[in-house]
Amino acid sequence: MATAEVATVLSETSNDGKFAVESSLPYVVNLSVEGSAALLFHRWSVDGVEAKSKAAKGSKAKKEDDLESYVYRDREGILCVPAEYFRMSVINAAKYKQDPRSPRKSAMDGMATVRHGGVWCGF
Repeated sequence: MATAEVATVLSETSNDGKFAVESSLPYVVNLSVEGSAALLFHRWSVDGVEAKSKAAKGSKAKKEDDLESYVYRDREGILCVPAEYFRMSVINAAKYKQDPRSPRKSAMDGMATVRHGGVWCGF
């Protein structure tokens, strides 16, 4: 029969690696963004295009746009932007900022690693 071995504690455990471990954990950020220019909404709506193509020639539906079909709204009716649109706007804005790690590169490469998900609401 095998005998059980007893472990000897050499020193107390520390939590020195806590910062490194926690810095790689996913997290959620709530933020507010204020634009400096008007935002043009022009969402592609398959149903809207189909309805317009099937409308009678010379009808009001053919002559006028359904403006509501161009915007994104959440369940409460608040205007929204798909998260990918916002993410890419941040990445493209970073093109004009210098990467602090390299004097020859833009910050765009570092920002391209930002993950996204969902929809940004609350205009």
